[in-house]
Amino acid sequence: MGIDVSKFENWLKEGIGKVSDSPIGNVVESAVGKAYDKIKKVQDPHGVNNTVKRNEFEVSLLVLAAAVIKADGDVSKFQIDYVREFFTKNFDNQFIESRMFLLEQIIDRKYSLKEVSLQIKRIKSHSVRLQLVQFLFHVADADLEIHAEELKVIRKISAYLGISEKDFYSLRSMFLKGKAPMSDKKEEETNYTILEVENNATVDDIKKAYRRLAKKFHPDKIQHLGEDIKEAAREKFDQLTKAYDQIMKSRGED
Repeated sequence: MGIDVSKFENWLKEGIGKVSDSPIGNVVESAVGKAYDKIKKVQDPHGVNNTVKRNEFEVSLLVLAAAVIKADGDVSKFQIDYVREFFTKNFDNQFIESRMFLLEQIIDRKYSLKEVSLQIKRIKSHSVRLQLVQFLFHVADADLEIHAEELKVIRKISAYLGISEKDFYSLRSMFLKGKAPMSDKKEEETNYTILEVENNATVDDIKKAYRRLAKKFHPDKIQHLGEDIKEAAREKFDQLTKAYDQIMKSRGED
């Protein structure tokens, strides 16, 4: 792919922040070489502002997406296209080719997924990390099938990011619930998994779980990433609320 290096530099330089001289920085430097060497010299006089945080988030998305895309040994055009569409919809598409160029280069590189994920864990809030895992499920499913190796990589990333097993399965259930028809019994079981409670939990326990998760998954937790990213978070927040409503209705509590 041809690439306008000046546009690539303009896109990435404001997001260099804590990415530089780090596991993620090493991945980017390996992928783009001298262009990144120039960018590392750029200093943000205003410190780590929302633009830097936003661009760090974009780079994190690309590095983790690359790991999922190549997990099963087959780089799917559908998954690449999903990432392109996601970035086009959610970010300044002036630099879309720069991002896609970086993604393709990262896919071809070997790097420590653990070190990269641990860096993201250090610099990103728990709510942002939950959003990253949600994004990875969408990437994996872009070719209409989440392969076992892709699921294994997402689960590994989730653990490295400090996402609990319960949160991982809650996200997984939220995602799968909207992807395929379910029997009433299976849907009910999925609702309980989403709320991270057993199906014999008391009404009070269910209410407490909902309040806790509603706070954890609330879109306002990632408002510094912009309204466009919050919209994706609302999708999961709405599924959480729907699961709660369905459980309470089945128990005659509506």
